[in-house]
Amino acid sequence: MKVIKVSTPDQQAAFLNLPRQLYGMDYHQADEVVEQFLQGTHPLSDDAQITHYLLTCGEITLGRMTLTHFPQSPTLYLGYFECEDDQDSANCLFEKAKEEAIRQKLTSVTGPVDVSFWIGYRFKTNNFDRVFFGEPQNKDYYPTLFERGGFIPTNRYVSHYHRPIAGDESEMAKFKKRS
Repeated sequence: MKVIKVSTPDQQAAFLNLPRQLYGMDYHQADEVVEQFLQGTHPLSDDAQITHYLLTCGEITLGRMTLTHFPQSPTLYLGYFECEDDQDSANCLFEKAKEEAIRQKLTSVTGPVDVSFWIGYRFKTNNFDRVFFGEPQNKDYYPTLFERGGFIPTNRYVSHYHRPIAGDESEMAKFKKRS
């Protein structure tokens, strides 16, 4: 296995195609933002050092990640993570991230953060059969790969899903009071 920096159009295509390889038809996230970062055209590309990597074994792509460093920050952010369900593969990516942090004299590697908190910053841990706008989409084994790779969860987030209001329920006292 080898971690390589994405630099060619073929490597960019492999970076973009890996989620479809892992999720099949269940992949629902847009590639436009990732593509903009790969091409250096996203507005945040000017504010950060962004490098993309692939994990390969021969001609097969096993994983990917993006490493982001903002000037004046002691942290290297690991995001756009996708990987086979294999701890050794994930660890190859994590080790590369740690090497880069050391090389740049940074104090930590934090992930998952897809370049910025505003783009994506957490893993989904349940309800994998349900896809919702604004919620992360990841394989159910990603949190375990990260924890076994030495990452420690620092926060937990809860999303609340509310059913639509039926027509006659809109007459409830709470709704009248709020309108």
